[in-house]
Amino acid sequence: MISTFPCGFAPGFINSLYIIIPALIYYYKAIELRIQHEDYSGLGVVYDNLGDCYSKLRQIDSAKKYLEKAYKLYHKLGDGYGMVAN
Repeated sequence: MISTFPCGFAPGFINSLYIIIPALIYYYKAIELRIQHEDYSGLGVVYDNLGDCYSKLRQIDSAKKYLEKAYKLYHKLGDGYGMVAN
């Protein structure tokens, strides 16, 4: 079964690129919107999703960067659920 998440695994790595690359574009746009609307909890989710996408692309340094940003933001907000889910 294919995941319903934007970066979910698709059959084969090449097929998953068709899902991940557009997701990355939308997530970068979402960063701007979350900051503009001061939705920092939502920003943490976006950082978490970016980390997931980069992990699936096997870009470990980028994945780590965004997962750490999400964790630090959740910690700053006192969002224990986000920290655990991350």
